[in-house]
This record gives sequence, C-alpha cells and structure tokens, in this order.
Amino acid sequence: MWYNQGSHGPLAQMVEQGTLKPFGAGCDKMPQDFDLTQWITTQEAARLTGYSPELFRVLARKGAIAAYKMGRDWLLSREAVLEHYNEMQTLGTDKHNPHRQAGKD
Repeated sequence: MWYNQGSHGPLAQMVEQGTLKPFGAGCDKMPQDFDLTQWITTQEAARLTGYSPELFRVLARKGAIAAYKMGRDWLLSREAVLEHYNEMQTLGTDKHNPHRQAGKD
C-alpha cells in the first residue's frame, strides 16, 4: 500500500495541517488521531472489491461513504468500502431494483 512505501510524507503533512476536505458520514472534520492505515485510495478500493475506481469517486462525492479529498485524489475509509461491498453482495440482483426500500430485508 502507498502509505507503507514511504511516499506518504506530503499526505502526513496535510493531515497534520488539517487540509484534507471531509466527505460522507463520520467525516465532519479532520480527527486529531487520523490513522492513515485505515484509509485507502480509489485504486486500492477497486482492487479490493472488483468495482471501478470511478464508482468510489461517485460514492465519495455523494457522501455515501466516508472519504477525504486531497487535491484531486480521494482517501476512502477501508471499513466503509468493505461495508458497501458486503451490502451490495447481500442485495445481489435486488441492488438494481429502483423500487426497493432502503433498510428493507
């Protein structure tokens, strides 16, 4: 992962300065104890789930998953990505049904 390769210096600096823009549930402001290991890029989310990076950019812009925007790049909550993936797997083909109600089993 990118943060284990020593390339997160500028990102760590932005975290310290609080210059990342928050999006989605649970991202009202930059937490003091921001842990880079719990956040992944859209490319990593795509590799992890098999979905496209663009889907994760759309979800982040809509605020559907916890995310921070850094310049033109997104950091997504690994937990939120996995929750979204598991929810879509549980719904199966019903995820395409425009008449389904959220939260209805």
